[in-house]
Amino acid sequence: MRGEYDFDSPYWDGISDSAKDFIRHLMCLDVSKRYTCRQALEHSWISGKTALDINIHATVSKQLQKNFARQKWQKALNATAVIRKMRLLAMQPAATPAATAAAGGDEATAASESTSKQ
Repeated sequence: MRGEYDFDSPYWDGISDSAKDFIRHLMCLDVSKRYTCRQALEHSWISGKTALDINIHATVSKQLQKNFARQKWQKALNATAVIRKMRLLAMQPAATPAATAAAGGDEATAASESTSKQ
């Protein structure tokens, strides 16, 4: 795990540097550098000293809607792939133990099959 991330534009353009600093400290891989609960609560962004006074609802809502739409399409694609795979498996003939043994399968199964036929 590398812990690499970016604050991509334009999504993070309206977010204060203080908020980004807060997030960086929470996502730090090194446990000794990661904020404790007390440190997080004392951070200037949480304590209200540096938060920007802007409404980010429109941008955040728009991005959330895009993400949810993408997730729905991904789920539909995954479901389609599963159904296709199930159909392919259903069309394959069922493998019998004798056919499996003849194709180089389990020798003990082949031996028991030949003795049971006698």
